[in-house]
Amino acid sequence: VVTTADVDVTTTGTPLISGTVPNQVHDEDSTWSLDLTGFAANQPDPSDTLGNLKWYLTGRGASLYTVWGENFTGNHLLVFGGQPDAYGSDEVLLWLEDVTGARTSQKLWVNLTAVDDPPRFATIPYLPVKAGKPYTFDVEPYIRDVDTPPPRLNLTTDDPGHVSVAGLNLTLAY
Repeated sequence: VVTTADVDVTTTGTPLISGTVPNQVHDEDSTWSLDLTGFAANQPDPSDTLGNLKWYLTGRGASLYTVWGENFTGNHLLVFGGQPDAYGSDEVLLWLEDVTGARTSQKLWVNLTAVDDPPRFATIPYLPVKAGKPYTFDVEPYIRDVDTPPPRLNLTTDDPGHVSVAGLNLTLAY
């Protein structure tokens, strides 16, 4: 005896990401949020409501950014925070999972663009300058710039009558 049967395979039971989540392009050191509610709405499985779904990433490099809000059922807002002074690109998988463990994913690029950070000064010590006797002060131990090495930094003065500049040395004369 031979028989046949029609079998319908549907995606019911597996959540779908509705549309393509846009690549994330931001400046280094920035923090931003990604609202994924619209990408999880209107699921084909009626039991996959927004309250029964969660998002998370796999394959990401922790040295570039952190993510808050992952793996919380019912949460559809991920908050990204760039690691200090980190920039580059990262291709990850963005997953949408329901309470039964059924899941789907899509690729997502996270790009952090380098930003030239300004130099920062440490606390400069008290500088006693005697009238009529020039005092030279080396600023290099007190300045930090993560993007520019000290020989490439330029100091300027708005008081050239009392302060002259040579490289990272200031000569104070009063």
